[in-house]
Amino acid sequence: MLKPSLPPRPTDPPTIDPSVLEALAAHAITVKVGHTAHIKVPFRGKPLPKVTWYKDGMEVTEEERVSMERGEDQALLTISNCVREDSGLILLKLKNDHGSATATLHLSVLGKGRASPGWAELRAPAAQTQGRRQAEEEARVCLLYTSDAADDTPCVD
Repeated sequence: MLKPSLPPRPTDPPTIDPSVLEALAAHAITVKVGHTAHIKVPFRGKPLPKVTWYKDGMEVTEEERVSMERGEDQALLTISNCVREDSGLILLKLKNDHGSATATLHLSVLGKGRASPGWAELRAPAAQTQGRRQAEEEARVCLLYTSDAADDTPCVD
């Protein structure tokens, strides 16, 4: 008697939406000294890919100020209490048995300021059924931050 076979598991190489890659290339992520940078990049891939972050060509490791998370559809790099030396070229590499994908961005840490949270989020485009304006909003880089009211130094370029 033959045993029923399980249906094949879906397999897809990791991918990052082209609009996210364009946004990363066009807009540096900028935070102030002492702030926290949260860099979130959405992706797709089955099985879930291995996530590796690099800064200026060196692999990033978790430490007191740096944490990395992988969700079902996103990779998150968090750098708390940023210092100027955190500035540089950041590379995200996603890899599974079916392929790999990369995303590159530039992180700039500027000025002086008291510690307060910063947030950088990259979102994939909205569904085609939504209005054009909303889709454009979803595709762009969102940078939210809090700054000192007396400090006029720009946080975002």
